[in-house]
Amino acid sequence: MSWWQNRLSSWKQDRILRLVLKNTGYMFSGTGLSLIMNMLQSIFAARLLGVAGVGLISVVTIYASTVNRLFSFRMSEVVVKYMGGYLSEGRKEEAAAVVKLSMLAEATTSVLAFVCLMLLAPFAARFLAKDDHTLVYFWIYGFSVLGALVAETSTGVLQVTHRFREQAMINFGQSLLSALIIFGAFLFNGNLLIVLLAYLLGKIRLATRLVPSAAAAQTTGAFRHQHQFERHD
Repeated sequence: MSWWQNRLSSWKQDRILRLVLKNTGYMFSGTGLSLIMNMLQSIFAARLLGVAGVGLISVVTIYASTVNRLFSFRMSEVVVKYMGGYLSEGRKEEAAAVVKLSMLAEATTSVLAFVCLMLLAPFAARFLAKDDHTLVYFWIYGFSVLGALVAETSTGVLQVTHRFREQAMINFGQSLLSALIIFGAFLFNGNLLIVLLAYLLGKIRLATRLVPSAAAAQTTGAFRHQHQFERHD
């Protein structure tokens, strides 16, 4: 048997490598499909709204995401690091406490980000969009911050409990929903508000699917399975 055959045989027997490759495949497939949906929705939005409309949509969405990032503590990474560490030691109560504390911290910062976004929206409309009448768009899309109240924590829980397939499907579902709404708006001569709502609903759907999925990962024994995996390997 050649060296490459020996290596291939050992790789096939490596549970960790198989798990990494499988999860990578899920995320790669989900990301690829989401990129296709995002490209299509951008094309139809541009055809419907024109350069000025797409530019305004970009300003509104980038403003909201920037404010949200300023208040973000990357709780998904915190959950992966500390929850995963506690689970590897069999300390499931501490792992659950990490999730609860992370959700509380993220929810608090999300509310603060939302308040800040709303207060600064008039200035964004005047100095970024150059039109005070666009204020309502900044306010409407600002609710995407509240919609993603504990999305980062939920993402971390799914990653720790190896729910990469579910995470990929949720991400694709978000892009598909927004693309379908924008395509419908294109067919029926919708306006800028419809396109903005499409992006908003996509964000909210992402968050509302992540949270129950993360909760299910804890209540269906995923904590126990994760601990067994770490212990045996």
